[in-house]
Formats: sequence, C-alpha cells, structure tokens
Amino acid sequence: MITHDPFSILIIVGPALFILTKFLELGKPLLLEALKNAEWVNYSWKRTYLSVLLGSFVHLGWDLTMHWDVNLGFPFVDVANPFVNSATSSMIFWFSLLLILPTYFVGKKINGGSPFKKLP
Repeated sequence: MITHDPFSILIIVGPALFILTKFLELGKPLLLEALKNAEWVNYSWKRTYLSVLLGSFVHLGWDLTMHWDVNLGFPFVDVANPFVNSATSSMIFWFSLLLILPTYFVGKKINGGSPFKKLP
C-alpha cells in the first residue's frame, strides 16, 4: 500500500526508479553486446524523470482495477478504491489485447523495421 498511491509515487517511487534507471545505464555496453543490432537511445535526466513519473502513474492506473488496498488519499485521508470490479478489469483486458498489434506495427515504423531495436 505504501508505494501504490500518488503521494508515494512523487516522494518515493519516482526518485527511486530514476536512480535505478540511471544506474542501469552503466550496463549499456553489456546490453548492446548481448542484443546485437540494437541501438541505445540516450535520454536527458529531465526526460528520464518525467518518463519514470508517467510510467509510475500508468502503473497505478492499472493497479486501481486490481488491488483493493490502493489508497488515493494516502497519507492525508483514507479513500477506498472505487475502481475494483469485473467490468473494469474486463474492459482493460480487451483493450490491452486490441493494442498488441497496433503497438507492434508502430514500433516497427518508428524503429525502421524492428519493433524492439532501440534501447532502453
């Protein structure tokens, strides 16, 4: 519960993932050696941090449909999670399935034929 709320994303999760991401960049030579034909994309510190925050909030959005213990008001008030229900879960499941192919083709177009070419 402590990491699955907007407040903790800004105070704990965002900074921790940002540090981890920058630390993992040290493994760039090893990753490029293991993944032949891959291209490394360097991102600025600001762009990396904003990506971490966006990804964390997207993750929280998905978790809102599956976890009862998500508290949107933490640490100030206790707000019960109103989004856990089968209709929402079903909608996200089908939406995710529908996005697999379009995402693959957009990745191919952006990366010049290989949807998984650019790292990180």
